[in-house]
Amino acid sequence: MTDTSLPVSASQPQPASSPWIYSLSSGQTDAQLLHSDVPVLLDFWASWCAPCRAILPLLEKQVSELQGQVLLFKVDADQSPELLQRFAVHSLPAVLLLQKGKEVDRFQQTLSEPQIRAFIQPWLVAPDLRIRQVRDLLRQAEQAFATGQAERAMRRLQQVYASTAGQEGMLAQVLADLLNAVLAGIRQQPMGSAVRRGLLQQAQQWLADAGFALLRDPRVQQAQARLALLEHEPHSDEIATLRQRLAHFSNASKDADQVGETALLLASALAAAADYRDALDVLMAFLQTSNPVASAALRQRVQARLIEIIDILPDRVLANQYRRQLFALNVF
Repeated sequence: MTDTSLPVSASQPQPASSPWIYSLSSGQTDAQLLHSDVPVLLDFWASWCAPCRAILPLLEKQVSELQGQVLLFKVDADQSPELLQRFAVHSLPAVLLLQKGKEVDRFQQTLSEPQIRAFIQPWLVAPDLRIRQVRDLLRQAEQAFATGQAERAMRRLQQVYASTAGQEGMLAQVLADLLNAVLAGIRQQPMGSAVRRGLLQQAQQWLADAGFALLRDPRVQQAQARLALLEHEPHSDEIATLRQRLAHFSNASKDADQVGETALLLASALAAAADYRDALDVLMAFLQTSNPVASAALRQRVQARLIEIIDILPDRVLANQYRRQLFALNVF
């Protein structure tokens, strides 16, 4: 077993349809991809090598079918002499299998598709390890968003989504986690920015691709509702302005509906900014003080928005407390 400990990494990834296939060149670094628990296939190839051209489609097919259980790194031998030396590759084709950065096996001849699958099979990870890897990728995406690396974060999230395709039970939770991760990333981007629009479009695409059963899952519905609130996301000074406006209104009969409309705007802005508790308090205060002077239609809208926010509250104990308060008002 050879310890390569190679400090190289993926350059630009392939399109999202192949999130597990990368191209490598000398002098790059990405420890996560070469030192993860997921096995890595390192395929040295050259344009003049006919066996290389025959093997590559088979490798790509296997990696795509295994959906994240193994990664493929393609190395242009003519452009990467340092990698050839590091891995002691003296002839082509050469396909190495790495585990945590260490070479554990290789083949240097043309293999059939079943033979390639048999070569990979002993190194595939167990399902419980895959779950841990998904969680690790989600944490990496969260950290990347927090440090302004939105493109890197989305690569990790795309790997997570693609790796759980066809696993309905796991995918429901993963899809919800992905939507929430994108939502957190969106909130860290300037309003109107291209990155922000791209993140939202990716989340909407995941939802569009989801089957009916997934869209009915409560976890996915909750995350989807949080995303929908983004249309109410406030500008920097909007919440303060709405608070001032609400403070100046009275609950007299002539102003009750105006108070309610302002309360709705403020609560929606607060919820879009993830200040759920404050949003609920604003709406609850209106319902407690406006009866019976506010119009029935307005009160129904306030109740509906209050229930929407209760349903997406991350703290379910707190959500139940607000639900009991709402029923205690006898507004239904």
